[in-house]
Amino acid sequence: MAIIVRYGIIIALVLIAGTNNGKAQTQEAIAVLEKLQRAYTKESGYDIKMTYTMYRGYTGSKVTEKYNGTLYKKGNTFIMKALDMEALQFPEGQLRIDHKSKNIYYTKQSGKIENPTDISKILQFYIPVSLVNRQGIDIIEMNVKSRQLPIPFQKVILHILKEKNTLLKQELYFAQKMPFITNEGKEEYDTARVEIELEDNTDTKSIRQKKLSDYVIRQGNQLMLTDIYSTYTLIDQTNP
Repeated sequence: MAIIVRYGIIIALVLIAGTNNGKAQTQEAIAVLEKLQRAYTKESGYDIKMTYTMYRGYTGSKVTEKYNGTLYKKGNTFIMKALDMEALQFPEGQLRIDHKSKNIYYTKQSGKIENPTDISKILQFYIPVSLVNRQGIDIIEMNVKSRQLPIPFQKVILHILKEKNTLLKQELYFAQKMPFITNEGKEEYDTARVEIELEDNTDTKSIRQKKLSDYVIRQGNQLMLTDIYSTYTLIDQTNP
């Protein structure tokens, strides 16, 4: 089952041994994160390949799921893909496509789609507790601000390439035990973590700029799906 996608893809967790020098180090870590946020915000375009790996346990190397996803931005267009899910943001509106159920959700919300490079979302719920640099990579460990918040991950760790100010890796530790299927077909609950690695996607540099009209068109007062998505169901969430 697609545990990773089901819980969203925003952050990262690892149990690392980092020093905690108190408030000064916290402020330094926040400065690093804010610099990273500005770098991705001002970038007019990027094409990133993401590799998701789900592990059973907080430590160890037992892989239970692994697949690729992509992040694409060009101007005001943003596209995120993983497994059967696709999120698209255009100046005119947003689409969320579930290719498995063949449902397309349309909204005019102006808020940004959550994605792994949106550090501001992380700072809303987590606070840095340590910052260490290993071979030119800043590693920031973050704890959730309040255990009362309904957040699926209890801790966040980000790996940032200091020289280029780019996000290399996220690790996420689930706050609750997750279900796993044994070799005998039985369901067992155990601790779990997700690792997300990010790198330039050289496979899709020539991707064509997509538009909202590639998916939906307006005929009079009614929204219609284009021919290529004629077998899908459009759910207009702008209607009350």
